Amino acid sequence: MKIEGVNLAALRAAPEIKDKKQAELARACKELEGVFLRRLLEAAKFGEHAGGQGYGSMIVDALATSISEGGGLGLSDRIRDALDAAHHKSPATPTEPTGPVKAR
Repeated sequence: MKIEGVNLAALRAAPEIKDKKQAELARACKELEGVFLRRLLEAAKFGEHAGGQGYGSMIVDALATSISEGGGLGLSDRIRDALDAAHHKSPATPTEPTGPVKAR
């Protein structure tokens, strides 16, 4: 699908990850997004009245998998970026306060 010169498929495409640790982080973040999706759908009571016992969780799993394979919610990219930024943040210098500031 294109919107005025914007290729949505290209925007959804996962960035190329060359580093093994970055690939592991991306995988873990994607799994976390999947867990979040399942919990979100369970809380929304999707599949609760699926016409029998045991089918509700199957519907939730199928829907969460479809959402995730379709590009997800974008949470995994945000989580990965935040963790990567926190990892590469320089440690505090000795002149910066590292704990709570006490009122006088």
